[in-house]
Amino acid sequence: MKTKLALLILLCSSFVFSQNIVECNAKKSYWIIQNNKDSYAIELLGKVKKTDNVNLIALNNLPLQSLLVDKSKFVNAENKDDHFEILKAYVEGEHEYLNTQFKTELELKMFKIEIKGSMTSIFWYFKLPEGQNAEVTSQLFASMIMDDKIFGLSTSQFKSQDFQKLQYQLLDTLYSVKKIDSDKNLCN
Repeated sequence: MKTKLALLILLCSSFVFSQNIVECNAKKSYWIIQNNKDSYAIELLGKVKKTDNVNLIALNNLPLQSLLVDKSKFVNAENKDDHFEILKAYVEGEHEYLNTQFKTELELKMFKIEIKGSMTSIFWYFKLPEGQNAEVTSQLFASMIMDDKIFGLSTSQFKSQDFQKLQYQLLDTLYSVKKIDSDKNLCN
């Protein structure tokens, strides 16, 4: 498991400030992401295990990393009213960073996805370069804008996993994110 989680930790450049898991029952929990005065809850369906990294958990034995960055870093005069273009600027910045980390040009693919008819998200991924990891084939990411933040989740695809199933799981988990005032009544 440590090998699987280590790759994901190295791939992302964003930081979240604290981690908390609220367990409702054996099959449902919430991951509370706190950033300054704001708190977000991510619904998790399945077995959850904390890690030593506050940005990373294991959900059903798969790594799941949270990403939270300031939207303002990716807004300009041309894209200020277009969430997809802001998200695209964010992904392009991450792509440049990852190219530097891997010392190669990664073939990144991204898709615009509408959430619940009104919210825009972006799903993006890349295949790992040959020889990087014997078990992991791709890195998958899903991001959306919430207020003044870009909120995202990422995971790794291992050889035995179905890409489309992993994509749907990642997007379903992202769609569950909500801003909260308190974690007191999440399980009710």
